[in-house]
Amino acid sequence: MRLRELELFLDLLATKSLTQSAERLGMSQPNASHLLSKLEEKGGSKLFDRSGKRLLPLSSALFLEPRAKEIVRLWREAQEELLDQSSLCGELRIAATHTIGEYLLPEILFEFRQTHPKVHLQARIHNTVECLEALLGGEVEQAFIEGETEDNQGVMKRFLRRDELAVVTSDEGLAARARYIDELFDRPWILREKGSGMRDAFLREVVDVKESFPLFLELDRSEAIKRLIQSHGALGCLSLLSVQREIKEGRLFRVEIIGREFWRHFYEVRREGSLGRLAKVFGEFVSVRLSESD
Repeated sequence: MRLRELELFLDLLATKSLTQSAERLGMSQPNASHLLSKLEEKGGSKLFDRSGKRLLPLSSALFLEPRAKEIVRLWREAQEELLDQSSLCGELRIAATHTIGEYLLPEILFEFRQTHPKVHLQARIHNTVECLEALLGGEVEQAFIEGETEDNQGVMKRFLRRDELAVVTSDEGLAARARYIDELFDRPWILREKGSGMRDAFLREVVDVKESFPLFLELDRSEAIKRLIQSHGALGCLSLLSVQREIKEGRLFRVEIIGREFWRHFYEVRREGSLGRLAKVFGEFVSVRLSESD
């Protein structure tokens, strides 16, 4: 969901009129209508009952309202702190797990650096376990990780968003219909290495067949896994973020697994205690950007 869509949604709750809200937000009515349709499409349900010229909020809108207000509040607080750019300076060391670090964080880092030219950012990519070790060892100030972790003494964790995982193959025929997981045991499976949040999320969902699961190879890079899947007809479970282009271009195909869904969570983690202003502003910046890309 994008910030502009949420701002329009909240204004519509007050005005109940597309025309009025479009005027108040400085946009055309067709553009406002388009943004509302996009928001409803992403949420999978209608938000307003169009009764005559008035928009009457449905239960789905009332459910979304407090969450939308919180996202907009966080963004506006971050904006206020970002206004005084000259005072925001220094070095920030962060760590991120692979999907976040490869597919989401680069654009966020570039935009943040453009906004704050006096800030120097150092980012490294590890799996979840390695990120936590770097955090606890004082090598980084904060980390952005994928998947669930044990409660670690001295570590605070904040939920950012969910991430969907997909089983993919280069065999279009195999993906032509939904499959039970054990139908696919005659194929080689390639997963991320131990310590990966992606691997843990997948194996938790197939724990009932874990003992007979045909794990063929473990690699620590999603890009390497994708290449092998494309060239050797193997199967893998990867973040949907990382395979969207290949699926769109017909180089990979998603296999629906009957009775199973694969999800994990993205978190910001930091050591207990006060967080420096730079790390705090950056954390809020990442939180807003990830919510917009959900």
